[in-house]
Amino acid sequence: MTKTEEQINNNNNKQSAGSMLTNLIFNIIIPVLILTKGQKYITIDGAPKYCLILALAFPVCYFIYDYIQTKKANFISILGFVSVLLTGVIGVLQIPNEWLAIKEASVPFIIMLILLGSLALGRPIVGELIYRDEMFDKKRISSLISQETEKDIMKKSTLIVAFSFLVSTILNYVLATIIVVSDPITQEAQRNEEIGRLTGLSYIVIALPCTIIMGVAIWYIFHRLSKETGLKTEEMMAQDLRDKVEEKEKD
Repeated sequence: MTKTEEQINNNNNKQSAGSMLTNLIFNIIIPVLILTKGQKYITIDGAPKYCLILALAFPVCYFIYDYIQTKKANFISILGFVSVLLTGVIGVLQIPNEWLAIKEASVPFIIMLILLGSLALGRPIVGELIYRDEMFDKKRISSLISQETEKDIMKKSTLIVAFSFLVSTILNYVLATIIVVSDPITQEAQRNEEIGRLTGLSYIVIALPCTIIMGVAIWYIFHRLSKETGLKTEEMMAQDLRDKVEEKEKD
């Protein structure tokens, strides 16, 4: 890794660290603690339902707050929001566990279909999200490689990410069927604890491997573009980003 790449990564890490921590607290840590420990402290009638509703209220409220603050809500974040609401509906209405497993698998499966659909339409989503004028000097890059090569790079990077969501679909379903086994009517409290464990383990067992695979897709874009054009990372960057890097180097 060059000095420039290291500086870019450090800057990105600093900017996203706070957001990632907040996401973890509201979407994972607090809900898991409430679902697994809450029933020890909430002893009123219907405690399991109240614990489930309270636990799911945190990611829902955080989604709404984040949308108000940023005015941004992409399709994937909306899908996650809907997924949380469906978990609440399945839990409160005591719907059979099989539907919870299907719900867990459906979210990454839908994202995978969208990625594959973007390929069929000739507009690979990964390319649209990463290969942008704000990040890359696309005119310079396009002058050095053919349009077909550019399309091939974006197509293959999208396939890599789609594969990550296929893995997530399978792992989500298997993990849900293994962990959530208690009867939704007669063992409501135990089922809440299992949903809590599923939420926590999903992040470790599913999210981290998929994040690594998506990181591979981003690396692939940089690697292929550099190989095909002969440009270094900083030479492929948009002018604004190059100026910022030069300012940092001067400081």
